[in-house]
Amino acid sequence: IGDNKDDDAGNNKKKRKQSNGRQRDGAQISAARARRLEQNRRAAIESRRRKKVMIGELQRSVTFYSKANENLKKSNEELEALLLIAKQKLSQKDGGDH
Repeated sequence: IGDNKDDDAGNNKKKRKQSNGRQRDGAQISAARARRLEQNRRAAIESRRRKKVMIGELQRSVTFYSKANENLKKSNEELEALLLIAKQKLSQKDGGDH
């Protein structure tokens, strides 16, 4: 029975050593976690910055292409009006010959 107590005492010492090691590992894990969190924080900031830049570029593109589209619509209307006038002149010319 005495031998078992010695074995138990030895196991407790090992357990204590392991728990102290775990505390040190926990500190290392905490430091690693803190590093990861800081890296993630910086990456998130950079991602938001890039997103803001991209949104600004997209807004400028929308403005540019909206104006270009309006100009093309106006040109198209003018050309359709000219085409209609040309068709009318052509039909009058054809009608006058007969």
